Amino acid sequence: MASAAARGSPRATLGQMIKLLQDKDLDALADLYAEDGVHELPFAPPPAPRRIEGREQVRAYFTGTLAGVALEFQRFEEVAIHDTTDPNVIVAEYDAHGVIPSTGRRFTVRNIWVLNIVDGRIGSWRDYWNPLEIIQLQGLLPNLLTGLTQGESS
Repeated sequence: MASAAARGSPRATLGQMIKLLQDKDLDALADLYAEDGVHELPFAPPPAPRRIEGREQVRAYFTGTLAGVALEFQRFEEVAIHDTTDPNVIVAEYDAHGVIPSTGRRFTVRNIWVLNIVDGRIGSWRDYWNPLEIIQLQGLLPNLLTGLTQGESS
């Protein structure tokens, strides 16, 4: 088995992730996951999944669900990267800059990622973002509010 240094440190893998995100190569991004890798979205609103297990399920989510998002992420700007006491785990803060194609409106959203990288592969990625901000940028806030209100009356 290759060592973590040979396959890529957590920071090197993070660099690959950023490049693939900027290139919009979500299929190759899924290839960075360990076969049993996990992608967690702790703040995702229903019906979005909060936990996706396995490389192929992550691939399906990235190339299916994310491909349908009405936002175009163009650039990821590093805010800070924090090492932890676990050499496989880093915490990365990034600003995602993009545009809404339908309106041309530019936006910036903050992301915080907790990454567990083993042998250069993503073992787990906890992806913290503000779902209300993303929903509002896509113009979907009225739909969400209607759905929540209807859910209360059921």
